[in-house]
Amino acid sequence: MASAFQAKGLQYWVSELAQAVLPILPGSAVEIRRLLEHPDTSLNQIGDLVAQDPVLRLHVLRACNNQFAEKAAGTLSNPHHCVSMLGMDNISALVDSLKPDCGTNNRFEPRYLQAIIQSGHAAELALSWLPFRHQGNADQLVLACLLYGVPDWAMWRVASNEARMIDALVQQQRVPVEEAELAVLGCQRAELAKALAQHWHFSDQVCDAIYGAPIPSPAFLMRYARLAQKHSNDAASVRMPNKTEAGLLAHSQGFTVHLSNTLAQQSARSWYSKPTLRCQAIVAAYLDQPLVRILELTKSVALETSRRFAIVGVQSPAEGLLWPQPSAQRRRIKPSQMDAAVTKMASMLGQGSVPAKAPKSATPAPPSQRPDPLNQPRAIGIKSEKLPDGLDHHAIRSAPKPAAKPAAVFPGFVSAEKYADYETLINKLLHQPSAFSSEQEALRSITDCLYRCTELERVVVAVLNPERSKLEAYYAQGCSEAPALQRFTVQLQPPNLFTQLLRQPAATWISRERQQQIEGVIPGQFRQASQCEDFFLMSVFNQQGAYGLFYADRGLTDRIGLSEAEYKIFKSTCANCSKYLMALQP
Repeated sequence: MASAFQAKGLQYWVSELAQAVLPILPGSAVEIRRLLEHPDTSLNQIGDLVAQDPVLRLHVLRACNNQFAEKAAGTLSNPHHCVSMLGMDNISALVDSLKPDCGTNNRFEPRYLQAIIQSGHAAELALSWLPFRHQGNADQLVLACLLYGVPDWAMWRVASNEARMIDALVQQQRVPVEEAELAVLGCQRAELAKALAQHWHFSDQVCDAIYGAPIPSPAFLMRYARLAQKHSNDAASVRMPNKTEAGLLAHSQGFTVHLSNTLAQQSARSWYSKPTLRCQAIVAAYLDQPLVRILELTKSVALETSRRFAIVGVQSPAEGLLWPQPSAQRRRIKPSQMDAAVTKMASMLGQGSVPAKAPKSATPAPPSQRPDPLNQPRAIGIKSEKLPDGLDHHAIRSAPKPAAKPAAVFPGFVSAEKYADYETLINKLLHQPSAFSSEQEALRSITDCLYRCTELERVVVAVLNPERSKLEAYYAQGCSEAPALQRFTVQLQPPNLFTQLLRQPAATWISRERQQQIEGVIPGQFRQASQCEDFFLMSVFNQQGAYGLFYADRGLTDRIGLSEAEYKIFKSTCANCSKYLMALQP
């Protein structure tokens, strides 16, 4: 049995994360080296690039503060200023120390990149609020927002197991973030971020904005959030007072940093959840602006940040705007069960105590009972001098070599490698659900896998809308030339084929031979969108009922038709998706 998990505490993580090498974004790495190799590059051009990359900006500001913080009168937070103080040679040496290889196969950890983009999103949110409420120097505000997220960056680099444990507690077990961080790390992330900022010699003003600044109580914030939501359809705004009833300052740079990072975190999980809507209502009251205007501002910032940090395979801030509203889920682990849950997670990730190696069950035989190798019969072979009488030596020597073992065949899959990729995804769905940050990420991964690993040319997943009155296409692959299928919508009333499939888990294979039998149950709008006579459909469920439906076909130019092997793969994949969704529900 694994020993109880012990959180390592603040000092351990400060020393561990302060030494972590944080690679800069791939595009910035290429561009900064190109600029440094060009003889006509100016420091202003370097400063522009440093200001665009969160990680490069942090490294430059950290190096400048380490070297000049004691001599400078004030905070060194402007990237152009810091670049000019360090000079081209120091910048070149710094970039050389930040090689963008990231461990196994020189690939970036997607969650590391996602954490960086999330911090950049928080910084952009804070900057967008400055025209409505000024909170000091903009460069200091951006620096504080980035430093607030640095523990996340570093954890996904050097302590990914602990990061996954926190993520599983928050995403799957619905444990509050602060409580999950205390259980796994022994400290809160904001506290750790401030300690790292102090370790890197950033100013007290920046450190206090990260952690320690007076933050209004949740009750105070919720009061004005409800007022803002109550008047959400009005042009009027709700103003939050400058001080709370306890006399604490409500409007501070630290509150801006905390609020922008909280909104970035919540919107990354779901744009339409209650916590995200509450955060935006608090922002509306904080900025004294109508909630409708803040909703528009928040979405425009997310879109602009997504364009700025467009990295393939990494969730962008605006991506969640396309996701449906998630179902409400309650906390699944009681506070009294936290220690046991964290210990179990740690042991599953290989961080628990390692059991002692078991002794061999059998003892060696005594010498008298061991076989004599001299009396053992020799193996018969072509080169043996003692072959049995009557053996045809010529037949043995001239015998053809045995046929090579035929390569494994995986019906329905493109290749053996794609079959292995498919098995890896199914294993994650069933045994490592924490590998997916949300249900929507799992749906997209399943769609991508069916498209890449099989001969299916078009794969679409559709989900029920919140009113459960219609199916709406959520994500598609291979439908670039069929936009109607990529964005199809099917009403469930009057009853039709989709209504029947969503009553219980069921699959159907629509083929040319069956078209006349089901002529009246396929909605005409969907028939026009797909323009295909041979396709698969199967519904997926969670514990609350029908969740959505998968569609797949071999495209409009196919002349072979779908196969039984592909239908079996399709049904098995959808069934495993339902198992994953069932496991996530309370």
